[in-house]
Amino acid sequence: MHRDFWSYLRQQWERFRKHSLKRRPKITAESYWQGYRIEAPLSYEEEQLPYQLLSTNFVWYWSSRWLREVTEVELATGLPVVRPFTRLGEGTVTEMVADLRARDASGDMRTIEWVGVEWEAARGWVDEQPLLESLRMFAREGQGPVQIVVSELGDAVYAEIFLPKHVPLPVQQVLSLFGLEFSLEKANVIRHNKNWDLTFEFPSSAH
Repeated sequence: MHRDFWSYLRQQWERFRKHSLKRRPKITAESYWQGYRIEAPLSYEEEQLPYQLLSTNFVWYWSSRWLREVTEVELATGLPVVRPFTRLGEGTVTEMVADLRARDASGDMRTIEWVGVEWEAARGWVDEQPLLESLRMFAREGQGPVQIVVSELGDAVYAEIFLPKHVPLPVQQVLSLFGLEFSLEKANVIRHNKNWDLTFEFPSSAH
């Protein structure tokens, strides 16, 4: 199982590097992961998910991009090639739904990352810099204002969900919105990452 996991991780990483846009701005944080990592398929209603996220105890940001080099099919959608981190609110629900529903020339969805941040910490943020700093803290220490990161690669069967060292009830409730149940006993779904060295890449419009 350990060898199979690393084989899968390398395969996914090489696929990501192969299809990613060289000009795509990004923030990279390498860390010895201290929290939990879920690898599982997501299940949600595209039109309902933004409203469900807004009903949680977190402030949400999301970013998205086309998995491959854009063609006329992708350009015709009118969506940005790379959407930088955008705060979810009543005025941006339509944009998130459009990202979720879009498909490329191969029929694959856009790659999307969601970040859930504690409300008290994020309510005063006016730009993305505090978010990026909090993501670095989350990657280094497995804790901080960021409480959950969900990454769904456009053509991958399994999404990756990163959780803090201590998973509070509100985060467990968020997982249910994606059709997941937090359970340490389900070893095939979730494992403690004390031995895993992971690399995170977060799109950014500032770098």
